[in-house]
Amino acid sequence: MRLLWLVLVIAMVLSVGFNVQRAVPRAPDLAASATAMPSPSAVASGPPAKDLLLQAIGDHRVVLLGELHGTQETPALAGQLAAHFAATHRPALLGLEIARNEQDDVDRYLASDGGAEAQASLLAGEHWSPPHDGRDSQAMLELIEEVRQLRASGADVRIIYFDAHDAEMNLRNRRMADALRAAAVRSPGAILLVLTGNVHAMTHRPPGGLYGEDGKPIEAPMTAGRYLSNLDPVSVDIDAASGEYWACLSYGQCNRQAVRSRTTQARAVLEKEVPTESAWDYSLVLPRFHASTPAVAAQADALAPTAH
Repeated sequence: MRLLWLVLVIAMVLSVGFNVQRAVPRAPDLAASATAMPSPSAVASGPPAKDLLLQAIGDHRVVLLGELHGTQETPALAGQLAAHFAATHRPALLGLEIARNEQDDVDRYLASDGGAEAQASLLAGEHWSPPHDGRDSQAMLELIEEVRQLRASGADVRIIYFDAHDAEMNLRNRRMADALRAAAVRSPGAILLVLTGNVHAMTHRPPGGLYGEDGKPIEAPMTAGRYLSNLDPVSVDIDAASGEYWACLSYGQCNRQAVRSRTTQARAVLEKEVPTESAWDYSLVLPRFHASTPAVAAQADALAPTAH
């Protein structure tokens, strides 16, 4: 039933461009017992999420962090990874699912002092305007600011906007992959960290089968992760046991959405997936998501006069 649900929702999601949360409960990964979910006591004393991600990354040069848009946690994790590689003096590229035609905007901000004027100029871009689908959150703005600060301290880290949101979905995913591949080729010594919707991050064909209205089997739509197969990417589906995220369930209908509850856990848990049962290489389940509101709204609230 979990596989059928996943396949049906993937087909819907790829047609409209949203990300997807897994059904719960998840079946245990018996074929990967070495990395299966530990006992509650082991979870409570386990390593932090960033260290688990570094385990999954290993020697891979292209890392696809599949997120539910609109959380505080996933942009923060991306920032922690960027800071880690900066500390080890390894060049890093951070790919963000933002339209490529706004690259100049972020480049100017990264070269700025990060002050109010520079921030207002960045937020004036189309990406930060409605509909607010979670990719324009305050947490994403803070991630960009973190990269600016890393660069100001001398780190070799850059932001790459790679989205092609004006294209049909299959073409959009191909163009996403093309932009990321081109960035990797231009910087052969850099690690490429990509924060994107979890469907775009899929590196394997979704499990199960898809069928057309006539009942005949059809091929699953391609994703950016699958188009990047020649670069041997590693994909991680990042989810949470509880909490909220900010997303659009239909065009323009954007708000806080509840996470499908799982068993309560105290620490992050990493699980290696079986390719025949998952479209990702790993899953990372955090204890809780906290929704991150649109950056423009958060900035407006910060500037609003305090009532006396």
